[in-house]
Amino acid sequence: DSRRAFFEAYKEIEALWEILSPSPELRDHIDAYKRLALLYAAVRNAYTEHVGFAADLAYKTGRLVQEGADQEGLGRLTKSVTFDLETLEALGAEPSSDEAKVFNLVRGLRAEVESDTEVEAVLQPLKERAERILKDLEERRTTGLAAMDLLSALAAEKETAVEAAKDSGLAPRAFGVYWALKNDVDLKAAGVATMDLARETETLLARFPNAAVNADEKRRLRAALYRPLLDLDKDTRGNLVDRIVMILLGDRGDKASDAQRELLRRRTKQWACRLKVDPRIVRVGRMTRKWGSCSTLGTVTLAADLTHQSLGFQDFVIVHELLHLRLPNHGKLFRATMTAYVPNWKRYNIERNDRWSNRLDK
Repeated sequence: DSRRAFFEAYKEIEALWEILSPSPELRDHIDAYKRLALLYAAVRNAYTEHVGFAADLAYKTGRLVQEGADQEGLGRLTKSVTFDLETLEALGAEPSSDEAKVFNLVRGLRAEVESDTEVEAVLQPLKERAERILKDLEERRTTGLAAMDLLSALAAEKETAVEAAKDSGLAPRAFGVYWALKNDVDLKAAGVATMDLARETETLLARFPNAAVNADEKRRLRAALYRPLLDLDKDTRGNLVDRIVMILLGDRGDKASDAQRELLRRRTKQWACRLKVDPRIVRVGRMTRKWGSCSTLGTVTLAADLTHQSLGFQDFVIVHELLHLRLPNHGKLFRATMTAYVPNWKRYNIERNDRWSNRLDK
């Protein structure tokens, strides 16, 4: 039993090493991994009739160590690649593993976003989705081939966004507003043209250039953003202003203010009353793979960054999780109830893949 546990643990370590290499974080562990691989070979060789694998393992380990070392002892890392369709096509012909290709593509996109603050507003959502794809690969929720296909779709979307940004004539952050909200249902219903809204945000950002570091300017910017959104209801208007400010000022991430979290809890409790369910606890916290969850004990947990999404999408997630208090599976009755309370839920169910894949329980 202990030998079997060792074999299983080693295989997990080996798989993770292959996925993560050539990460610079591995450089301090090359010797330890080499010794572990040799120990695995010795134990396996002692308890199996087939010994041919040892030579292959030694070669594989030697290759990994060779690829991870140079004269300074640092990893001879695969260079960061450009995240675009041309590079993806070129990588497809290379003999290296899909896992390594995914890692370097995501690293290339990350480097592009972090080195150029001007493109951050446009590419940050793509970067976040790419990193979720990488995380799913690391946790074996997807395959290397499937991850490459998902990255190809992201690369195509990136090229479309870059071309649209050039044609728009907008500054990068103003275009980021347009690109993030161009399909927003609430804006369309209120007759607000997203391009006009983006141009207005560009004008306002020029009026309040220090809003990112000056609290008074940020307050005035927020107040001015309410004006073109007066035809929307109060909650929707406030949510959209939060999203626009987040894009314009680069205030991203999983952080949500206490007030935003409380609004999300309050909205959840209102829906609980409508659905006639009684969640034991409603939590709002950091979630990396789902937008929400519902435990068998009646605890509903929502992702903090759900506060940055549209109210319609929030309702979709909230109702989905609350319904699990009555209906544990996604059968016909569950789907019919979703349609009764959130008529557009199927569209949101598709959109969730564009808002970070695999965030809602399946």
